[in-house]
Amino acid sequence: MKLRFLIQLLCVSVSLSTADSLATTIAWGNAILSSSFNSDGSNLEQGSDTAPVSLQIGIFISDDGVSEFNPSFENRDQWSDRFVSLSADGTPNPTEFDSSTGRIFEEVTFGSQSTHDQVSNVVAPVGFQVYIWGYQDQEVDLSTQTDWLLITGSDGSSNVTDTNWIVPDVSDNDQTNLNLVWDINNSNVVVVGRTNDGVGSGGSFGATPLLGLDDIQFAQIPEPSVISIIGVFLVTIYFRRRRRCGTLS
Repeated sequence: MKLRFLIQLLCVSVSLSTADSLATTIAWGNAILSSSFNSDGSNLEQGSDTAPVSLQIGIFISDDGVSEFNPSFENRDQWSDRFVSLSADGTPNPTEFDSSTGRIFEEVTFGSQSTHDQVSNVVAPVGFQVYIWGYQDQEVDLSTQTDWLLITGSDGSSNVTDTNWIVPDVSDNDQTNLNLVWDINNSNVVVVGRTNDGVGSGGSFGATPLLGLDDIQFAQIPEPSVISIIGVFLVTIYFRRRRRCGTLS
C-alpha cells in the first residue's frame, strides 16, 4: 500500500512540475549554539561511541495508502514501513548530523514552483502532520539498540505556521508563497526523545543533561537482546523448579 502511495505521489509531483504555480518553502534544522545529545548524555557532535545519526522529514501513512498513521512508542515497530520521506519522489533522503558544526539545515518545498526554479517540490496529503525523525538505525530488532528522536510541532490550527508542522494547502492563498522555519529544537510534541518542552513516552537515557531552550536529546529504544531473553527464560525455569522442589519436600 505504501508503494501505491509513493507512485501516486510521484505522478502528481511530475504533473505539477510542468506548470507554474504557488509553493511554500520550509527551512528546517536546529538553532545556532544549540546542543544535541545522545541517549548516554554525550554531545551528539562529539560522536561518542555511537553510530552516526541521520534525520529525515516526512509523514506517516497507514497501510491503506490513504489515511494518516499516528506514530506512538507502542507502534514503533511499524514506523519504518509507514514513514514517507518528503522528498520530490517520496524516496528516503536522510540528512546526516554534521559533527563539524553541530548543525542541521535543510529545505523542503511543498507544491510546485516555476520550471526555472531548481528546488525539488513535494506534493503530499494536505493537513497531514509532518515529523522529523532522527535515528541511528530505522529498524528495531531483538539484537540491537538504537538512538531515536521523533518530534513535531502543533498549535491546533488548520494552517501551516512556524509552530504548526502540517502539509500546507497550496491552493489556499493563506498558505502559499510562505517561507517558514521549523526549528527542531523548538518543537512542542515529543514522541521519542527529550526537548526543553517535554519527554517522549518511551525510550531510556543513560544520563539526562540539563537542556537549554534549544537543546534536544535522543532516547535509546530498549529492545531486549537475545541473551537477555535467554537469561530471563533460564531464571524463570530455575525458580519454577525450586518452587516445585520445595512443594515436594
